[in-house]
This record gives sequence, C-alpha cells and structure tokens, in this order.
Amino acid sequence: MTRLNGTFLTCKANERLSIFGDSQNLLLLYQKLLQDIMKKRIFKVAFFSISILFISCSLIEKYQGTDKKFETEVSKLEAQREFEEKKDYILFVGSSSIRRWDKLAENMQPYDVVKRGYGGAHFYDLIHFTERLVAPHKNAKAMVCFVANDITGNDNDLDPREVKNLFKLVTRQVHSLFPMLPIFFIEITPTPKRWQVWDQTSTANDLIQNFTNKTQNIHFISTRDQFIGKNRLPVSEYFVKDSLHLSQKGYDKWSEIIKSKLDYTLN
Repeated sequence: MTRLNGTFLTCKANERLSIFGDSQNLLLLYQKLLQDIMKKRIFKVAFFSISILFISCSLIEKYQGTDKKFETEVSKLEAQREFEEKKDYILFVGSSSIRRWDKLAENMQPYDVVKRGYGGAHFYDLIHFTERLVAPHKNAKAMVCFVANDITGNDNDLDPREVKNLFKLVTRQVHSLFPMLPIFFIEITPTPKRWQVWDQTSTANDLIQNFTNKTQNIHFISTRDQFIGKNRLPVSEYFVKDSLHLSQKGYDKWSEIIKSKLDYTLN
C-alpha cells in the first residue's frame, strides 16, 4: 500500500503459482508469464493512481478560493472539543441540514454523535475542509455526509457528474486519513423549493449511488421514496416554511432511515 498526496493506492498480484508436472521448461515459462502479468498489473495500477491524483489536483485547483466564505464558521467548528471524551460515535459532516439538526443526539439514539455542519456547504468548498473537519476524529465509528447545495436552480449549478466527482474526492480525502472508516452519503433529499431541478439532482444521486455500490466502505442512504408522496411531490410536512430545510417531522423521518442503514451495515 502506498500513500501518494493524500490518496491511498493498493496493488495486489498473485505471487503463488502451482505447476503440475516436472518439466523445468514449463516452470520457467509460467514464471515468466507471471512476471509479465505482474508488470502489466503494476503499470495499470500506476497509471490509474496517477490519473486519480491528476483529477483530484485538478478539482482542488478548479475550485480554489471557494473556501474563503466559510472559513470563519469552519474555524469555529474546529475549536469545538466535545468529542474528545467520546468513542465509537457517528460523525455528521455537511451543510445546513446537518447544522440545523438541533435534536440530532436525541434522534440518533442509541448512537452517539458529533455534528460538524456549516450553512451553505457545497462539495466544491468541502474539499478544502475535509481534513480539518475529519482528521481529529480517530475515534469515530462512521461518518455520515449530507451536502445539498451544488444544484439549486441557479446559473452556476454544477453538472451531476461534477457533483459525483467532487463527492468521490471527499471520500478519497477521508479514506486517506482513515482507510477503514465507513462513509454514509444521505442522498440529496427532494425539497419543494428545489423541485424544479429534481431531475438533475436525482441524476447526481444515481451517479453517486452507482459509485458507492462499487466501492468498499462507502454506502448510500436513499430518502426519495420516503420524502416524495403519493401525489409525486415532496411531502410538505417534512419541511419548514422556507420549503427547503427539514422540520422536526422531517428530521424524525431522516433519523429513522439513517439508523436503519447504520443498523444493517455496522451491526
């Protein structure tokens, strides 16, 4: 295993070869074949690793400066030390729906929790704060992430594939710190206020889910079936007056869904 600029890279090759028969020439032939296979695998892994590093650096560079708006709020989160006496807790990281969850500890019982949310968070600014928000939490049992502001119906909305790529970068950053930490992504929940861009949002969700399905220690928490009613619109009672943020009923439903996924995956 090799660490390269915050990205953990792994190469495995089969080093054992069983030969039936006593032909020395056959043994030499198979050994050469194995060496060639290993070289090709190493080349492929190296090429793939360099590609990952290039993409990661490109995204960091592309969104340079997007962190400045949130520096003060993130610095305040860094100063909080309530987690130091905790063990095996769930770390919640994300945007205002995490920050505004006043009854998080109560709703998530029996799980212990730590909350690190800042209002207005996007994936393109979170990539600058991941290490600062996650690195202190070596005693976390898992991380739950929710970020919902990259597609809002504005001219500067991100393409769904860009949202997925940024999410992938966040997961790489987390796993460069704690390779075995389970990461749970709460899908971008449908809201009345942003219903006009639900098609784009659901596409981003689907792309992220496809990625989580193929990646170890990364899990997808689906909420759409619970938050879209029989009228095929978001359930209004799950939101406060701004039609964007969750009401307590919405948080109750969220916690039910999240705990069910945690129970299934962690226990």
